Amino acid sequence: MAKTTTGVDPAAADAYDLAWVRFDRVAAVLLGPPNDEAISGHPLWNDGLETYQFHRVENSAWSVEYETRNRVHPNHRPESWKQDVHYIFTFHDKTLECLADGHTVGLIRSTMRDQLHVLVDQLVGSANA
Repeated sequence: MAKTTTGVDPAAADAYDLAWVRFDRVAAVLLGPPNDEAISGHPLWNDGLETYQFHRVENSAWSVEYETRNRVHPNHRPESWKQDVHYIFTFHDKTLECLADGHTVGLIRSTMRDQLHVLVDQLVGSANA
């Protein structure tokens, strides 16, 4: 299957099939290098990391690192960190990594502008709610 994406101008009037991902109870997010030309420098490259993919990392060292950092908190509960999942999206120019309790994915046919308005309403609360 071909791995393709289409860049969409947020002001475009055309509707597109737009994919979305929502992460639940996010603990941490990283967005930045490596890009697709330097992905082989990522620590998980030799463990199956691929370009232009969505990955779920098992036994994540990153999750363990964050749990270890949090141990000094007076209400620290190690079991609450065991449910965190390490996700990685490898894009053309960036890599996105996220520690979260879970995720939901979806597909919607919409203009980018309309969907951005929906997302903003979900984030800050709709005036009509």
